[in-house]
Amino acid sequence: MTMTNAPDPADEHHPPPPAQWTPPPTAPWPDTGPLARPRTIKIASILWICLGVILILGMLAQLGQPYSVTLNPLVPPILIGVGIAFIVLATRMRAGSTGARTALTVLGAILLLGLWTALLIIPAMALQARPSSRAWFHAVNQHRQTYRP
Repeated sequence: MTMTNAPDPADEHHPPPPAQWTPPPTAPWPDTGPLARPRTIKIASILWICLGVILILGMLAQLGQPYSVTLNPLVPPILIGVGIAFIVLATRMRAGSTGARTALTVLGAILLLGLWTALLIIPAMALQARPSSRAWFHAVNQHRQTYRP
């Protein structure tokens, strides 16, 4: 029996995967390596989530009061929706969404009305604008574009 270098017909149906291919990572992003989420993003997302929870709880408490501080009955439901938006956007920002980061910045700027909101919004905005945060968003988006089909 002689051996030849002819390809086996059975191998034609199942070609080997390319040597360069690696599966895309899944969120949440790893805590080590080039795509590690910086601490600034972790803290900023926690601040945004806290603000969302405070808005929701505060407005739910307002709904139960017979004489609400707010004169307009539409304000509490709207601010509850904004609180939910803060939580959803913060989790998306934590996964690397620059759109969520922009939306949080705009919503935060609109809600800079009181001292307690400013105590959460200003540090969150500053942390997500730090150079390490911007570099991370850029790296995550470049990585996502690499693995788009």
